[in-house]
Amino acid sequence: MPSMLWVRNLRRYIRSDASLGSEARMEHETRRILLNMYKEKHCKSAEASIIPSFYKKVYEAVLRYRERFTTKFDRLVNRFLKNFVITSEDKPISSKTEKPEDGSISHTVRRLAKYRFLKKQSNILLNADDLDSLWLCLRENCLVDEISGSVKVNYEDFCQIASLCTEQIGPKCRRFFSPSNFMKFEKDESGRIAILSFYLYVMRTVSLTQARIDMSELDEDSDGFLQPYEMEAYIRGLIPNLAQLCDMPAEFVQMYCHIATHKFFFFCDPSRRGKACIKKILLSNCLQELMELHQESEVEAADTEQTENWFSLASTQRICDMFIDLDKDANGTISDEELQGYADGTLTEIFIQRGNR
Repeated sequence: MPSMLWVRNLRRYIRSDASLGSEARMEHETRRILLNMYKEKHCKSAEASIIPSFYKKVYEAVLRYRERFTTKFDRLVNRFLKNFVITSEDKPISSKTEKPEDGSISHTVRRLAKYRFLKKQSNILLNADDLDSLWLCLRENCLVDEISGSVKVNYEDFCQIASLCTEQIGPKCRRFFSPSNFMKFEKDESGRIAILSFYLYVMRTVSLTQARIDMSELDEDSDGFLQPYEMEAYIRGLIPNLAQLCDMPAEFVQMYCHIATHKFFFFCDPSRRGKACIKKILLSNCLQELMELHQESEVEAADTEQTENWFSLASTQRICDMFIDLDKDANGTISDEELQGYADGTLTEIFIQRGNR
């Protein structure tokens, strides 16, 4: 049949020795075909070859990151879907992960992991001796401005001080001497910064980090929030380290912690949920004002100057005495009628009613 003519021709071509050739000829033909394919592909991507290798590496990194992100996203989606239970009515009902019971293995492991993490973070902090050594290095390797008289340092000396502090203190102080930290401070015409501003920045960072660690240790459920009794425990542990509160009478400590905690929760818990976010506490002006009591009060200072701080002992005692005077029936609370006697009756009834809602 004419339609089968091509079949016979194909078989005749396959059986012919000339079509196959030797093994060397087959290798040469294969190499020629591959070379043509490579040239054709190279011509099509001629414009892409102009792109520098740096961008190619970035593009490859982006592809790897996208692949990694997609895999991580799939895992998050699967984990999210596992937290839902499909009922007989085909309605998704979220089932929250239950917290481990007290005394269980998971609860013990969780507390141990939290303790080791906070211990590790505490070990990399600068202590009081490290801060003193840092201040000495700054004072000994800086220049005094002839105009303003302030002690300043340029970036070259800044890097030299970083090396000296690393040798004396250790690598834990190296992170404070980064170029980005140097650029945070105001510089003069010569590009120098004041060492006092830098030192206060280091002290502030160390103080806030230590406060974060101490609060996290008291956060029993590790949700990032402190309840009133946890905040009272933090303030109680802070009192012996505050120069102006270390001599507080023992019978007044509980009342002081109660008063100070109400001050924090008034500003850090505006929704009155009964718990305050640790981050809000750290960034609040209340904690900054409380930490100012680290400074030793001068004996020659007047009483009015010492009571400017709301958390000072004199201020809290005055608030406590004022509350006791208003609480006529001594039941621990102030009614609307008793509150009318505050500040010689200057509060209006509408203000009192709204305040007690």
